[in-house]
Amino acid sequence: MTIISTHHTSLKVYGANTAGVINASVGFNEATLQPTYELKIGVPGASAGINIAQRLGLNPTIIQAARDRIGTQARDVGEFLDRLHAQLREAESERLKLKTREEELAKEKTQLAAEGRHFGLPCLG
Repeated sequence: MTIISTHHTSLKVYGANTAGVINASVGFNEATLQPTYELKIGVPGASAGINIAQRLGLNPTIIQAARDRIGTQARDVGEFLDRLHAQLREAESERLKLKTREEELAKEKTQLAAEGRHFGLPCLG
């Protein structure tokens, strides 16, 4: 087993297209610029280094030079990964909302069943 940590787009693509190789990423909070330490197996990470440097106030000329050096393929893959991670966050949020609602409905069902027994009504399952 080998673990490789990289921001190289070509290795992310290799991982996505090669049997026996699995991409993974560690979550990152864009608002706080902090890692979340959440491991996501099967999803390559987006590289936020230039965006972080910009937010931290690095000289805009250096930021632009770095952006200019990124090839269009790497930029396209980066934008795709950004969208993918946003969709994953949204899906996880929806999953948690549904789980909460499911728990609320289970409690309500239990409460209604208990009330029905209290009044001598049959439980309908």
